Amino acid sequence: MKNKGLIILLAILVLASVYFYFSNSKSTLKEEYRDFAIEDTSMVTKVVITDQQGNASVLTRENKHKWIVNGKYEARKDAMDVLLKTLKRIDIQAPVPKSSLESTIKFIAANNKRVEIYLNNSDKPDKVYYVGHNTKNNLGTYMLLEKDGKKSSVPFITEIPGFDGFLNTRFISDPKMWHSVKIFRYQPGDLAEIAVQFPDSAHLSYKINQKDSLVQLTDLEGKSLPANTQKLQDYLTRFSFVNFEQVDVDGTPEYQDSIKQTMPFFILSVKDKNGKLTTIKAFRMPNYKHVINNLTGEEFPYDMDRFYGLIDDTLFTVMQYPTFDPITPERTYFQE
Repeated sequence: MKNKGLIILLAILVLASVYFYFSNSKSTLKEEYRDFAIEDTSMVTKVVITDQQGNASVLTRENKHKWIVNGKYEARKDAMDVLLKTLKRIDIQAPVPKSSLESTIKFIAANNKRVEIYLNNSDKPDKVYYVGHNTKNNLGTYMLLEKDGKKSSVPFITEIPGFDGFLNTRFISDPKMWHSVKIFRYQPGDLAEIAVQFPDSAHLSYKINQKDSLVQLTDLEGKSLPANTQKLQDYLTRFSFVNFEQVDVDGTPEYQDSIKQTMPFFILSVKDKNGKLTTIKAFRMPNYKHVINNLTGEEFPYDMDRFYGLIDDTLFTVMQYPTFDPITPERTYFQE
């Protein structure tokens, strides 16, 4: 009887040991491999997003509201807000089913975006995501977590609770897609000189100069021209909020070069009182959608809504006529 009781006691102890072992293992797994979210995103000071096509976006926090892309230009605020909200709210939707676990691991290994998240200016990432493909119903995204240089043994299906969609596109690896769409944010008193040139209509080109609160209209050679002062002053207020639509990502470098070789239909140059000069060359966009002119029954010769804008001879963008028509009127507008 004593031996039987001892065996039962030993069995209980073994079962208890197994229970606590697996309980602790599960809690460790949860802590190290399931906790994708960053509780306090104000501590995030850098995010590095790379893909296996060679793209790399390094986002560094300059201040509370401003992020810089690859040390060159300001990041889009809307995309940055979405990314930070994703880091804060991301959660596990479900484990990957055993039936597809092996194929999912292989797919993530072969085709992923690597997302490194740095806190408080540390030179070591706090967490690393490997972002894979989306689920078939597009309501989840396969991801694998790495902490302290150690990867999880299994990926998970992730989601944003309450959001019906996938997360893959929120992690933008192409730095061009991060570029802020801001061009001008000037108050009237910030502006020193504006030149609007129409290469095929030189007689409609002009400059507007502002010095000591006096605004003057001249031709491109600086000859003074009569003008409506109220219209000149009103014109300077139009540079407070000017954006382009997006960086052109559809055209190949060869296609963009071919567009740049054509004659721009306007060239806008804006110099502020600190001497900063911004130049935009505008090029017609082909009528790819084959929109018909109802008056003539023929296709418009070019896109009537959008055009290409080359900013400072470096950034090739898509712009909209309703945004730029008010800041590129012909000279006669100011002389009426």
